[in-house]
Amino acid sequence: MTISGRNWRRSRRTSRNWRLVTGGILASNPATSVRGPKHVIKRGKTPVLTIDQARVLIESIDTSTLVGLRDRALIGVMTYAFARIGAVVSMRVEVPLLYPL
Repeated sequence: MTISGRNWRRSRRTSRNWRLVTGGILASNPATSVRGPKHVIKRGKTPVLTIDQARVLIESIDTSTLVGLRDRALIGVMTYAFARIGAVVSMRVEVPLLYPL
């Protein structure tokens, strides 16, 4: 079993402080009242489209222009793959060769 970095630092700090107090170097631990930084993990609250909302969004794009076709393709891949636009744009698309030359 491995120990996380946060717990390792806490154990090192506790053992060092304990040795100073029990060794008679300090009468009491001056750092006992000091608290470390709060460990916060932020998770996004990105709203998720329902199936009907995604369908309305994709169908509302005008496909008579190249820009409309591009936008519809990008948004279609984003909704199908649950991907962000950066991931979709950086995708490498390779068409498999169905009939060998």
